[in-house]
Amino acid sequence: MSTIPTNVRRQHFEKVLLLPTAQAVHGAATMYHHVFRTPSRNLLFHTHGEAAELWRMLVVAFPELVALCLMPNHGHLQLPHDDPGGKLGRVLAGYARLRNARWGTRGPVFERTPRAEPIADRQKSATVQRYIELNPCRARIVDDPLTWPWSTARDAVGLAAIPARPRMEQAARHFAWLAADPTVRPSAELPRIRFADFGMDDILDGVCGLYRVPRAAAFVRGLPRTYTIRTAAAHGLGIAAIAAALGVDRGTATRAAAGTPSRAQNIADPVLAACVRVVGDPRFYALPEGDLRVGPGVSRLRPLGRWSETA
Repeated sequence: MSTIPTNVRRQHFEKVLLLPTAQAVHGAATMYHHVFRTPSRNLLFHTHGEAAELWRMLVVAFPELVALCLMPNHGHLQLPHDDPGGKLGRVLAGYARLRNARWGTRGPVFERTPRAEPIADRQKSATVQRYIELNPCRARIVDDPLTWPWSTARDAVGLAAIPARPRMEQAARHFAWLAADPTVRPSAELPRIRFADFGMDDILDGVCGLYRVPRAAAFVRGLPRTYTIRTAAAHGLGIAAIAAALGVDRGTATRAAAGTPSRAQNIADPVLAACVRVVGDPRFYALPEGDLRVGPGVSRLRPLGRWSETA
């Protein structure tokens, strides 16, 4: 299930990538830390598709967000206000209706949302952002904040095709601060462009990971397919091989790849540059489809939710 709103265009990413830090955007205004939880440790989402729905709803509702993380049984949202209009409650209620309708269940999906915690100090605000983006590591789900797709850790360093927040001006320094946490593997660093003999599997994982979509999104018309073609071309794969791998005709592949720089050229398109950077990096992967309660990696998620047929 794609996380890309239909009204979002590539130019939006190019514009957002160049914006200043969230602190500079919002100034010295008080920040607020919002937390929402499921009752009885039930799962917040059963599939990555459901996580994508809730992620998209929150990002559309709060384009001013500073940090966001969806965990298996709760979520964190940092905003420059305390949500005086109650928009968060309406978003969560809408998601609950969608999820209950899908699974044929009834009852609350979320506990009563507590009042947001105010964060008046600028340094404390940065610390709260770090705390939110490190949640998956501190919960021992992953050992690198970039591995968890439902966190703005990727967006803050410019590694999201449809960013939920602006890229930070000091992206490398911010990631180094995240990586200094003892729950993060010692060798964690930002990905660099590496040209090697990557196959289409590596390219599909990189591009789909950057878009937060399953592989199926690269086989239908849209931005994931376009950037899969362009990324493959940038890594030196031939048009015939690309077309065959994606099931498109050579004309379609040729048009999509037009203007793609060679390995020796600079990449001006920030989306393509990010795609090329993450190819071959195991932290970026196409989202698995199917029920997370029975899929790969379930043992790491099990302690964080009640894994029953009705969870």
